[in-house]
Amino acid sequence: MYCQIKEVEELIEKLISSEGKNPTFYRNRIKKFFTVYIDKDKPLDAITYYDVNKYLDEMVCSADEKLNRYNALKAFFTYTLTLNKTKVIMDFVIKPIGKPHQNIFLSNEDFLKLKEYIYSNEDINDRLLLALFLFTGLGRQYIVKLNFDDIVKDDGQYKLKILKGNEWHVLPIKAELQLLIQEYLFLNNENDGSKRITKFDDSVISTYVGKLTSRILNKKKITPTVLSNTFIHYALLSGNNLWEISKLILKDVQTIDSRISLDEDLYNKQKSVLNSF
Repeated sequence: MYCQIKEVEELIEKLISSEGKNPTFYRNRIKKFFTVYIDKDKPLDAITYYDVNKYLDEMVCSADEKLNRYNALKAFFTYTLTLNKTKVIMDFVIKPIGKPHQNIFLSNEDFLKLKEYIYSNEDINDRLLLALFLFTGLGRQYIVKLNFDDIVKDDGQYKLKILKGNEWHVLPIKAELQLLIQEYLFLNNENDGSKRITKFDDSVISTYVGKLTSRILNKKKITPTVLSNTFIHYALLSGNNLWEISKLILKDVQTIDSRISLDEDLYNKQKSVLNSF
């Protein structure tokens, strides 16, 4: 076993907590570098870019997974550098090239079908779950942690209180989602504010959303990421800018730009910016 594995595990948890990282994505990918590859007696502060490059080069996995492990290690070693636990490492690591992805979001037909289901008289728990993804664009790491205390009412309107890292964000929400929340709270008169809104944790919520959307749309499963992409897609089509959307979904602009492409309209938008002043 790696000589500093307990410290590494603590650092991983601090990274996930302080920066709002998805534990399912980061935890095992970072830990595997220390439990499977690195010399068990090599101190944390002795690890170099050579170790990471060699690890990624020798990995037997898909191009996408290699890129995922690179991103996980980059987050970890960037964080440990700020704590003076490690040297500069990732600046000299060769970034793997993943398989190009087609940006995926719901077709207009499927978008309308899901909205119709959300507005129906079906189970309020399922309808609210879909609406939280489709109408907020938030990632599943935020949705699974929502509890009753995170629904706040201000001037007659419901808002969501989200913790990202060590900072609380109070987010406005669509009128349709406010009505669903009102219905949900009426049917669930809960006195325990710490009780979770959803009954799923981060490891199973994608599976449940996939099965639910497959049943509604009568086709392949839809993931929470696709629902979030759909929110971004329609928000951009409505003329909102990336910075505004990033503040609503608590993602950086680079992440949004990598998930949604409007290349066919980009040139016209750029001309519009240049001609606006």
